[in-house]
Amino acid sequence: MQEKFVRASEYNYNLLKKEIISFVNESDNKEYAINYCKSVWLQNNEVIPYHTILFKVLETTFIHYSMLNRLTAIERTLEKLPEIREKSQQGYLFTKELIENNTTIYRSDLPDTYKDILSDENNSFSVHDLVEMERIILDYTDENIIASLALYDATVKLLSDVDQFFTAEQKEIIDTKPKRLFSRNQQVLLYYYLLKGADIIPRVNADVSICAEILHLLTDTPLTSIANSEIYKKLLNPLDNTQPKKTIQDLSVVRNYFHRLNNFKILLEIDKDLNDLQRNPK
Repeated sequence: MQEKFVRASEYNYNLLKKEIISFVNESDNKEYAINYCKSVWLQNNEVIPYHTILFKVLETTFIHYSMLNRLTAIERTLEKLPEIREKSQQGYLFTKELIENNTTIYRSDLPDTYKDILSDENNSFSVHDLVEMERIILDYTDENIIASLALYDATVKLLSDVDQFFTAEQKEIIDTKPKRLFSRNQQVLLYYYLLKGADIIPRVNADVSICAEILHLLTDTPLTSIANSEIYKKLLNPLDNTQPKKTIQDLSVVRNYFHRLNNFKILLEIDKDLNDLQRNPK
């Protein structure tokens, strides 16, 4: 089975690689096209049944065994497949019974996987959708499940390799916008303090998902799902995304720009946060 899995993963890798290169080469904005492929074809490939208990546990199990020994990961994951199917079946039947009883369904009563999906404010799935997707994957044969896992494995590898498909010379010619000067953390921090300067505070008086969507637009970053948005996750707690030392460095970079703008209101906010980080490192 290991050999079959490796062949399937390599086939998916090469097929997707060919499609990505073709798609990017035909696009006017190459950098945007690359980011689109990463987000839509690799991170959120709709063929992979991410929104099910079965695949979520399968993914976690496979990652665990891959970290221990890549060569035996698929066999050891398959050994756990009956237990994974059982967990999926229990979650499916429990949620199905809640629906059939026609009672009010509270999110807190649902399996953890479903709670996480439904907690996404931009989620397009209902409880009924999740149950139906679970029913479908429960009917998968072991071969079908391994095929989905092989596709997932290929997308993970491609995410780390895709930038290598295009030479520095090509990127220099095809990039149509300035190189990003700020890191993602610095972008989020700069945006966060700009919002605070306008008395807009995410999670306090503003919807974080809307704030994140605006920053996606401002930075020309593709957005397919808030649940998978790096910007959204960082905006939930802008001062706690990296080690305190790195956050202090990023804050110092951002502070310099507000200093040049002579914006004392925001400078006071930044200095207060800098002092807190320096006094209370985690």
